[in-house]
Amino acid sequence: MNSGFISPLKKLLTQPLPGAKAQQLMAPAHRLSSEHYLRTVTNYRKSSVLILLHEKNNQFYFTLTLRQSYDGVHSGQVSFPGGKVDDTDLNHIATALREANEEIGIPPESIEIIGELTQLYIPPSNFLVMPVVGFCKEIPHFKKSEKEVAEIIDVATSVLLDPSNRQYKIMDLSRGTNADDLKAVNVPYFNIYGHHVWGATAMMLSEFAEILKQISPQ
Repeated sequence: MNSGFISPLKKLLTQPLPGAKAQQLMAPAHRLSSEHYLRTVTNYRKSSVLILLHEKNNQFYFTLTLRQSYDGVHSGQVSFPGGKVDDTDLNHIATALREANEEIGIPPESIEIIGELTQLYIPPSNFLVMPVVGFCKEIPHFKKSEKEVAEIIDVATSVLLDPSNRQYKIMDLSRGTNADDLKAVNVPYFNIYGHHVWGATAMMLSEFAEILKQISPQ
């Protein structure tokens, strides 16, 4: 199954990506494209996340984390392992691998990098995020960071591709970069094992899903 999934995925990731159009499918109504924000925002912070794939029970899975509660805009949210680029990181791939090691205990040497998705700007936190896609040939032995991670969520790709898991709820969200300017918005989210996965993570998953559909159409 590996050669019938990872090889075509790796090839697709070298071709033109679905990009902002796919991201916007799971964006809140007020959310503009990254290209729009980046016309005026120049002081953004760089970050990177890892979409970590692995195979078990003849299915492919990717890994999400439930963040611990803290004083920040992404407290308690479901996200990919990842974080801001450090001065010691050689590049954004190094950032993604380091953060995955710190947050979920996966050694960088056990991960094969197979490509990247489209970068995404997150207005509330002022991060420009680069999603990196990696593949772990063995079933990962996760070890979560108790400080950062409340739960590790192993998700079958079939769950992501099930259209019934795309749902909506009303949320009070900030508009643009002003966290105090709140508005009730109908927000799309992925229902993943009872977790509401929305915002930037949902937008990245939306692009990833569009690519996966070319390999495993539902």
